[in-house]
Amino acid sequence: MVACLDQWRQSIIDCDDAGLPDQVRDIESVSRMVYSVMLNAVGELESRNIAGIAGFRNTKQLLAGMLNLSATEAGTRVTH
Repeated sequence: MVACLDQWRQSIIDCDDAGLPDQVRDIESVSRMVYSVMLNAVGELESRNIAGIAGFRNTKQLLAGMLNLSATEAGTRVTH
């Protein structure tokens, strides 16, 4: 996935002016898909009680520590 993103980054640099808005639109679309996958993974963390097993009080605390998120952002991911 990292190599693919590196190639995409280069294609943005090489893109002509007319194609750049399409690149931005595509990036936003992929960003939303990736965020959706993240929320699925967080749901699995929650349903499997991974936070408790790892010694955290809850999934929100696990995410905040693991991903360096604010408590608010971590909570938002858990409640979605």
